[in-house]
Amino acid sequence: MTALEKSAEIIVAEESGIIIGGVALVHPSCQPNKHSDSSLVSIRMLVVSPSQRGKGIGKKLTLECIDRAKGLRAKVISLYTSPIMDVALSMYLKMGFAKIKDIAPICGVEYSIYALQL
Repeated sequence: MTALEKSAEIIVAEESGIIIGGVALVHPSCQPNKHSDSSLVSIRMLVVSPSQRGKGIGKKLTLECIDRAKGLRAKVISLYTSPIMDVALSMYLKMGFAKIKDIAPICGVEYSIYALQL
């Protein structure tokens, strides 16, 4: 997250003053990553505290990213994830994200780019 704060909006979820989740919303042309299309708004590094998982926090953070992307008049929002992140991948698919393409493995792990038409 620290590396992304210069090129993205960092959105946090908190409860009683404690950060319980966060996500980076990367604006077009600010992509700090070779896997992202610099013409798209993208979601990066969605994280939820292990003790807070299963409460819909990841979905709320993703919906906030979608709302902000719409505010930017984006037509598409993208992200990349891996099948090993099965809970996140399932959530994204239920929200309407569709697989666009596979990308080169990262640290030996398969990843793909997904996008949602806004």
